[in-house]
Amino acid sequence: MSIVDQTWPQIELIVIDDASHDGSFRMAEEFGQNSWVGDRFTRIVVERNARNLGAAATINKAISLSTGEALMVVNSDDLYAPTRVERCGQAIASGRQLIFTNVEFIDADGRPAFGQQVASFKSALDAIGNYPTVSTAFIQMNRAISSGNLCFTPKLYNTVGQFINLKYCHDWDFVLSCTLETEPEYINEKLYYYRLHEDNSFKALLSKGQLETRTCLERYFNRVVSRAVANSALRAIIEAETLWEGLLSHSGSVIEQEWQRANDGMPPRAYIDE
Repeated sequence: MSIVDQTWPQIELIVIDDASHDGSFRMAEEFGQNSWVGDRFTRIVVERNARNLGAAATINKAISLSTGEALMVVNSDDLYAPTRVERCGQAIASGRQLIFTNVEFIDADGRPAFGQQVASFKSALDAIGNYPTVSTAFIQMNRAISSGNLCFTPKLYNTVGQFINLKYCHDWDFVLSCTLETEPEYINEKLYYYRLHEDNSFKALLSKGQLETRTCLERYFNRVVSRAVANSALRAIIEAETLWEGLLSHSGSVIEQEWQRANDGMPPRAYIDE
């Protein structure tokens, strides 16, 4: 219902059920057939995958069905603050192509979440201002925290390409590709509610995280080495070699290793899970 409650009046809603077995698709169909729902949204599409395709492919499918000027991913677990679409839409209208916001963390019951993981995520968001640019803050991790916190233009999506078939890091890989094209806009307001509970997909996929991290960094640094960087703010950092090398040296050994591999012209490794 957090999408229904948005202050922005013109919303196109694309719902894709990824072959779930919990009755979600039936509920989505019934929701879309309500007359008042048709009045609330400019367009509604409800579809079900014949088989489970995973997050990346499902996001790509939803985007392929969309017609809007701004694209926002809505994960089933999470919520939007009422003004989220409006604030992101205003940023798009001002010429920004990639936007994310601050995050409120909630538990399975919708109450404020606490603990070490929440503290780590909050520290990651708080640290954005310590980087030379917002784009460089993404080299260590997905500072947006989740694909559900991303808003981007169709033009940007068509430029960088689809979310690739990574189970754990598809959103980080996508954002890294986006930062090579444009400087992200960070709205420091808690407009995205990220739910943490035992069924979170990232907890079940941690074993894949290390390999997928290297995939993301390899793809990113290979483009940096080839100077395929349209984002002028990021390009200025890269061309200031002392600043760039210093930034990477404080970002962790894996990042340094992948940068060195790219610099040495090492061939890509097949980490992507086809």
